[in-house]
Amino acid sequence: MVYAGFDKYVVDGLVNLVAWINGVLSMFVRKFQTGKVQTYVTLAMVFIVIFVMYIFSN
Repeated sequence: MVYAGFDKYVVDGLVNLVAWINGVLSMFVRKFQTGKVQTYVTLAMVFIVIFVMYIFSN
């Protein structure tokens, strides 16, 4: 049936793509999960500065 092919290739393909993206992003984020509060505060400050620079650049 047409629906079986759609389900197998489109729906399953999209689900697998989302799972793959999640796996790749988690490898990146895992490096920043140190358990040290200083690291989290530093990252928060960096992102705040970047955000403020973006807002005022427009």
